[in-house]
Amino acid sequence: KNIEKVTNHDVKAVEYFLKQKCQSHPEIAKVLEFFHFACTSEDINNLAHALMLKEAMNTAIFPVMDDLTKALCDMAKANAHIPMLSRTHGQVEELVCVKVAI
Repeated sequence: KNIEKVTNHDVKAVEYFLKQKCQSHPEIAKVLEFFHFACTSEDINNLAHALMLKEAMNTAIFPVMDDLTKALCDMAKANAHIPMLSRTHGQVEELVCVKVAI
């Protein structure tokens, strides 16, 4: 973000950041000026979107899914004795208990 404030360009800021991080590596330092060719906005944005999705999955979606799974399991256990009509291929089959169906 600090570099982006200076460059006023998100992709250019990532390019400069990567160059700074790689300056100490002797082989990579020789080709630092070519970083621009490997840093198209699509390359940078694809990685950024993947990281945002990963964080969203881990911090928002998976916890909710875990809670939902637990709630469904609790309901199934609490109602395991209740009979229900089962079906096969859309046709009525027979009466079974919830615990038999799961």
